[in-house]
Amino acid sequence: MIINGKYLSFVNDEVISCLFIRNFFLPWKFDTALLNGYTFVFVNALTGNTTAWNGIIGDKITEDGNGFLAYNFRGQDNSKFSEELNLDTDLIVSDLCLLIENLKLKNIILVGLSIGGLYAS
Repeated sequence: MIINGKYLSFVNDEVISCLFIRNFFLPWKFDTALLNGYTFVFVNALTGNTTAWNGIIGDKITEDGNGFLAYNFRGQDNSKFSEELNLDTDLIVSDLCLLIENLKLKNIILVGLSIGGLYAS
């Protein structure tokens, strides 16, 4: 379903926002930072998903006036990718950059867990 230019997917009764880039729907959760706040961009571990960042971590960040973006890169959780596609570091990092650019994020702090730290760096 597309609402206001965003693709929305319903998974386990939860609405997941997705960005359509390069013929691919990239699922994400985004909470906006207050004026002058930071936006933490969370990059998952290889076997992770956005739930690692929601809850206590996300709540604390937003309580402090900051925002966060948590997303599943290709092949994670609800994200799909073509079998012909070479799912490598360059592609994952490029998707991350496109997501940040398309959402027009400012004052970002990249945070990665495990291999997500490599992608964030």
